[in-house]
Amino acid sequence: MKTNAISTLALRLPSRHAAKAMANWHDQQIAFAMRTRDGKIARSGVATLAELTPYCAQAQRVLLLLAASDVTLLRMQVPPLSAARLKAALPALVEDRLITDTADCVLVALPEAGSMRTIAVLERSWLQAVVTSVRSLGARQIVALPLQLALPLPAHGAAATVTEMHKQIDLAVRLSANEGMGLPMAPVSGDEPEVEVCLALMGLAAHQPIALSVPAARLDAYRHAAQSLAPEGMQFNVDEEDWLPLLQGADSSALDLMTGLATTESKAIDWRRWRWPLVLAGLLILVNVLALNWDWWRLRSEANDVRAAMLRTYKNAFPADSVVVDPLAQAQQKIAAAQRRSGQAAPDDFVALAASMGEVWSALPAGVVDQTKSDTVTTATTATTAIAALGYRDGTLSVRFKPGMHPPLAAARSALAPRQASVTEGPAEGEGLVWLIRSAP
Repeated sequence: MKTNAISTLALRLPSRHAAKAMANWHDQQIAFAMRTRDGKIARSGVATLAELTPYCAQAQRVLLLLAASDVTLLRMQVPPLSAARLKAALPALVEDRLITDTADCVLVALPEAGSMRTIAVLERSWLQAVVTSVRSLGARQIVALPLQLALPLPAHGAAATVTEMHKQIDLAVRLSANEGMGLPMAPVSGDEPEVEVCLALMGLAAHQPIALSVPAARLDAYRHAAQSLAPEGMQFNVDEEDWLPLLQGADSSALDLMTGLATTESKAIDWRRWRWPLVLAGLLILVNVLALNWDWWRLRSEANDVRAAMLRTYKNAFPADSVVVDPLAQAQQKIAAAQRRSGQAAPDDFVALAASMGEVWSALPAGVVDQTKSDTVTTATTATTAIAALGYRDGTLSVRFKPGMHPPLAAARSALAPRQASVTEGPAEGEGLVWLIRSAP
């Protein structure tokens, strides 16, 4: 059998009292069954937890069938509350029915319609100890269910099974879909304990049909006791225990006692399933980080080389300068100063900008509008009357027009573009329009 084909590993645990009577229950053999993905029982028998370690690690789900006597099922009426509020209210609802502190118990309510609900109660420390032991074996997902609710649902009467371990008998009885109980029986001895079991079952069933499943080694003894004790007309069937209907009954149950533990226990992330995707993601991140660092180092080296070349060029051109902060800006300043000394105007000088403005102004199309007179004046007229003042500051030529004059800005912008200049509207001064003319970068 391939272990990776296991979908469910079911463990039939001893009762808490039986476990306490043992020196170490982990080293005792417990009943188990392995179900494959196609729903068949691949293997069953008894083994210790240590012997089941490889199967726990490979199974998709580990089903813990807790002894029926360890889980109390309370049938009671509860107020209509949401799932979260009901979980918070459960301790107050059941505290008067328990002889122990509700803080020491796992409380889980079955999802049912109506006001009547079944509440499962289990000692928290025992479930925590079992879960810790199974999780240490590498279990992925753990589901905990009382054995009585995993029994096949009887059409009439009761379904029951017995668990014999360490000379103790634990009887599990299922009466309906969400009702069941567990009874710890007297230690197994020569006093025919199967008789006590059959008598207890007949008292619980009240002459209704009984379906009892027992270990194969004890089948004849229980059948003989049932036949000798059952009154005439009472249906009392004793069969060999079978894992398949037990697992099918567990699948149909909506109860999971793991939801009563902490979230970290009930919904722990299976990191083993994600180990290879996480490794690949880590490798991709590492490769990307290395590539980005390599690209940054290459671009930084190129930038250093370019800066060093610019510095060498600047020092060759201007050897007298001892302090060089920005070679490009300082070279531009030196070139502009040399042009001014030679009589060549800079593009952003007043004379250059005013000359460009004069050439553009004379070439503008007719149509300067005087809104105060609601008519159109010609270009010749605006040349003498439209401009109110010129100003120059920080490389910008400002042209202020008389109130009501609106020269064609788009035409001026198109005409200035070939002359490496740009024009924009500035903040108006009074009622007059203002153009700002600058040298294009």
